[in-house]
Amino acid sequence: MKKILLLVVLLSSIGAYWYFEAKGKHSTEISATSKVEVVNAEEFSKMIEAGEVLLVDVRTPKEFQEGTLEGAVNINFYDADFETKIKALETEKPLYLFCRSGGRSNKAAHQLSKLSFTKIYDMKGGVNAWGAAGKSFVQPE
Repeated sequence: MKKILLLVVLLSSIGAYWYFEAKGKHSTEISATSKVEVVNAEEFSKMIEAGEVLLVDVRTPKEFQEGTLEGAVNINFYDADFETKIKALETEKPLYLFCRSGGRSNKAAHQLSKLSFTKIYDMKGGVNAWGAAGKSFVQPE
């Protein structure tokens, strides 16, 4: 009985560790010194409407073809040359990233924060949040 109880406690501890470890890796909390800012769909919309921006959809090409934000280019986060393609963009302009639900763009934003972009904005909730906010999508050319 003691062995079973010990096993249950051990497995529970391991499960809790994995849960909080995974949650921490997908956290959208940003340090004050970071170039990355996570914004909701409404804020993201206002920011990209304000002028010429580098708007990057980091979803797969198939997802991109299903509909995207106007003016977005597709650079697939899962491509081996993802970072190389991003580096080809103008680093003086702020970079606006989004994906389906916010996970990939958040990972991409933090990966790219080491590059020379002045500022990186990540849309919290991705296109799911964009659609829920009543925003429209376009078909890529």
